[in-house]
Amino acid sequence: MSEESSVNERKREDGGGGDESAQKECKHVEILLDIDYVDDYIDSCIPATLQQGGEEGRAMRGRGRGRGRGRLDDVEAEMIESDEEVEAIFINHEDVQALSPDAATSSVPISPGEKVRMWTEEILPNFESVIRKKWVHALWKQGIPWKLRQNVWPRAIGNKLNLDHDKYESLAMVVNDRSFFIPGIEIINNDLPRTKLKGKDVDEAQLRVLLCTVSALQPEVGYVQGMSYLGAIFLLFMAPAEAFVCLGNLLSCRFFPSFLRMDAEKIELRWKVFEILLGQELPDLAYHFHTIGFSSDLIITEWWLTIFSKNFPVELSCRVWDCFLLEGESFLFRAALGLCLLLRDRMVGRAMEDCHAVLMRSGESVEAEDFFRAVGDVKASSKFIREMLEA
Repeated sequence: MSEESSVNERKREDGGGGDESAQKECKHVEILLDIDYVDDYIDSCIPATLQQGGEEGRAMRGRGRGRGRGRLDDVEAEMIESDEEVEAIFINHEDVQALSPDAATSSVPISPGEKVRMWTEEILPNFESVIRKKWVHALWKQGIPWKLRQNVWPRAIGNKLNLDHDKYESLAMVVNDRSFFIPGIEIINNDLPRTKLKGKDVDEAQLRVLLCTVSALQPEVGYVQGMSYLGAIFLLFMAPAEAFVCLGNLLSCRFFPSFLRMDAEKIELRWKVFEILLGQELPDLAYHFHTIGFSSDLIITEWWLTIFSKNFPVELSCRVWDCFLLEGESFLFRAALGLCLLLRDRMVGRAMEDCHAVLMRSGESVEAEDFFRAVGDVKASSKFIREMLEA
């Protein structure tokens, strides 16, 4: 059964219900890509506070520079909007220097060694006190040094579930017992040989145990396709027990429970939000998608569940992960929009199958700097995207 069919089936089983606000979010579905209606739809689903001020309010909605969102020890926590937060834009080396406490007056680009020093001596020892600083966010968005992700990512994700090495070892021992039922074990066995990271080998034995232990944590959900890519990325940087803690906590926060449990209402909301944003950012491409019947569910589900690690080379996908762990889900929307912006000329006028192939094979042709430059050109701010998701 396809993902779309599964979602629709779940919705029928639930009676297509939902509270009044949820129904309001989903109205005008049939005209989301009709450009004449995009602004009216946005006005109907964003909070009144964002609509106040006439032209000023509209300028706020369209402004491309919003506040970032952090994912600190509590992965469910909101970052407080304040002057200490960095704007959700991508900046160059010179901007990083200007914001760095030690390089404020330097005109020399920051070397990889200096970045490592700043992380190890200035950021990690003082993580809680500096995490909201602009210069930290600026440096973070340039990409966390490879060997330091094993230290930074766990702190960014947090450990809300209180998982530890002992929990991993006990579950690993249980799942190795063939008499123990592992939810989704057949899908895990099928997915392992198909999980290929672009540029790095995957240790299937370690990945199998990791996926089985995480599936055993939530037997009511079990394993869902896409989780293997998340596990494989974590295993690039940390031992299986640490990867277990990170993956278990990551899957318990934000949008993941909705996708893992096939929550039709929340999944469809994300499809619609993306289509609205695409209509604002790239009206010609949005209109073309609408004309050929290309639906966002064909790409969003896979990109979200794998955080782009199935499509992008490892180096690029890990930088996407860095930004996702800093800003939250809103960055995934901005990344998807940036990718569409970068590939627009290769899709407008093409058939649906061709457009899908261009997006799914984007990792073969997209350069990291071009991609992040395109993301920086996206006008929708992280704050505005969060407002749409939470309206």
